Amino acid sequence: MSYVITERGIRFLGDTGNMIFHDLLYEEEGPDGCGVDLVLEGGHAVGFFPDKREQARMEGFDPCPKCMG
Repeated sequence: MSYVITERGIRFLGDTGNMIFHDLLYEEEGPDGCGVDLVLEGGHAVGFFPDKREQARMEGFDPCPKCMG
């Protein structure tokens, strides 16, 4: 079950705008990075319960090719 988040504090963060999820432990920063801050600012961020890769996949999200590739 996903839930809306407004700040960091979880490991896997989903972007409902493009249905990709990120691993915040390996997030790529910078202009060509994952863009997690933009996801949070745009209100497209969701977390997962439990906070696991498998849960994100079950909810239809694909892994980010930058931080999980």
